[in-house]
Amino acid sequence: MAFPNTSHIGSALAGSVMSRDVEYFEDFVGGGTTGKFSTTADGADWLTTNVTGTGVYTIADAELGGVWRIDTGAITDNHGCNCQMNGEAWAINASRDLYFETRLKIAAAASITKCDWVCGLCATDTSVLAGVADGIVFRSGAVDTAPLDANSAAIVATTGDDMAASWTATTISEALTGLSWVLDEFRTLAFLVEGNRRVRFFVDGAEKLNTTTNIPDVGTFLTPTIAIQNGDGVTREVMEVDYFLVAQTR
Repeated sequence: MAFPNTSHIGSALAGSVMSRDVEYFEDFVGGGTTGKFSTTADGADWLTTNVTGTGVYTIADAELGGVWRIDTGAITDNHGCNCQMNGEAWAINASRDLYFETRLKIAAAASITKCDWVCGLCATDTSVLAGVADGIVFRSGAVDTAPLDANSAAIVATTGDDMAASWTATTISEALTGLSWVLDEFRTLAFLVEGNRRVRFFVDGAEKLNTTTNIPDVGTFLTPTIAIQNGDGVTREVMEVDYFLVAQTR
């Protein structure tokens, strides 16, 4: 069976063949927040950890197709939200390809250049914005900076192995040339992990980077992760997620 489904990302990955044995797809079309988000570990599908503030997590009303709205809750600098799916159900495996995709945007009232953010697959960590042991992500900031201070609209691709909770150690990071956020405009971010050999990064269906360096070790368990944080004391940052898709051969 051809994978990924071209209805999500277009023809860029149509040549990749995977058996869709294990798949997670969340479209945030309704049902409220009960059982979906919790500040208690394993209390719901997603663990939400507030970063020096009180985040607001909602399934937004009157949004075509449904969105998860992640709101830092105040304008205070470094207030933020750390969100991870419970379970670590995905792992780097030499013989099993792994695919991640999301569609998201920085909302209209927020600031592109002052929103610190990270999104992808990471090891379990309640302070991802400060650094995480292992991960494959898209993120804000200049290449190899910690924390992920934005100060621009750049989109950076990062793979990291044994980073010791630092975004500057044992990573391969690259700003995706010519790509940046447009306020209140969705971007589709995806990557394909080919066993433990290569990671291919895609934005809006086009391949932008591939790397064979610093991929997390075989046996490293990862989970869908998104985190945002205010980058100044002026703007209350809000990110909206249309969907998450993760799939892997069994």
